Amino acid sequence: MLLKTESSLVNLAIFVFLLICLLATVYTQNFNKTTNIKNWKIYKEKYADRKLEISSGMVRSHAIKPISITKKGKVEFNKVDGKTFKVVWKRNLNESISISDSSRWAIGNNEVYITKYKGLIALDKKSGKTLWQSDGPTWRLLAIENLIIACDGDSRDKDKARFVVARKAINGEIAWKTEISQDGTPTKIIFNSGYNWVIGTKDMVEGYTYLITPKGKILKKYKEYVTDIFNKGNDIIFVSNIRIAKIDKDTNLIWEVSHGTKTPFPFNNARIMDAKNDNLLMYFYSPLSPSSVSVWKINSQKGELKWKTVCPSIAYGPNSKYRHNVYLKIVKEEIAVVSKGGWYFLEILSLKTGVKKNRYEF
Repeated sequence: MLLKTESSLVNLAIFVFLLICLLATVYTQNFNKTTNIKNWKIYKEKYADRKLEISSGMVRSHAIKPISITKKGKVEFNKVDGKTFKVVWKRNLNESISISDSSRWAIGNNEVYITKYKGLIALDKKSGKTLWQSDGPTWRLLAIENLIIACDGDSRDKDKARFVVARKAINGEIAWKTEISQDGTPTKIIFNSGYNWVIGTKDMVEGYTYLITPKGKILKKYKEYVTDIFNKGNDIIFVSNIRIAKIDKDTNLIWEVSHGTKTPFPFNNARIMDAKNDNLLMYFYSPLSPSSVSVWKINSQKGELKWKTVCPSIAYGPNSKYRHNVYLKIVKEEIAVVSKGGWYFLEILSLKTGVKKNRYEF
């Protein structure tokens, strides 16, 4: 009899425990659901920005691309006007195309450039007719005025020298060819302030950036991976995997501030944006892992650090391992720090002091 009573009590205790767990789960789910809806509304009504969401990679843009390419060589050139487009021409090149992402095609003043496995082809922008073909580098195309610039992207031989090549838009002849040594494969070319910024990494550890003049002369080499460039008057402010720096148009250093992070992109992504009263905001994070977002406010004239703060990551649920993207938006005297991975977080900072005013997770 005693054993039966004890057994009943144990079963009752187990039942009560399971009931409490069930009620707690239901309450938590309802609480999270209600909170998420409320926080999502706060974000959408005041801080969401479609252009920033797209530019940061937070959401995909479904807009029609001006160039559509298949691997079998079918090319379509579209005239895009807002949300509408029309097909200007179609061509079948009758040969294999290496890849159709935007780094493998470019649009010049009168030309459309398409990469092939063994070279580059230029097509007339109005008709699609072939203008010229050229063997040689086709990596990271950049059309500038009357030139089309490309890098040697062959990474199979680590000891092989890389080159940056500029072809004439009119006929594909080589305008200049500049060796960039054995520093690894270039990942992007940016034209800013009259210079070609050739940026890359070696074994995803060491970063490098070359500043090359429009005539192909190497003006400067930095042993760092530049992730963003910002123009302030005639001066240039750039942020890399190790610092933020301001240089004049002749590349003389005006000021620099180290942020203490040495890992190159994609493991560290640093960005800069304009703020009020000769100030700028720098923020950096790792897009490929659970990451906080560091935000610094810096005086753009003197390089003086006004404040810095850290917005912690979401360390639970789907966000425990995730890829996330970040953007900042200034709304009056507030900074909205927005991160999207498996979940969103929205942290509101004071623009003047950097002090956290609120945080929402959803």
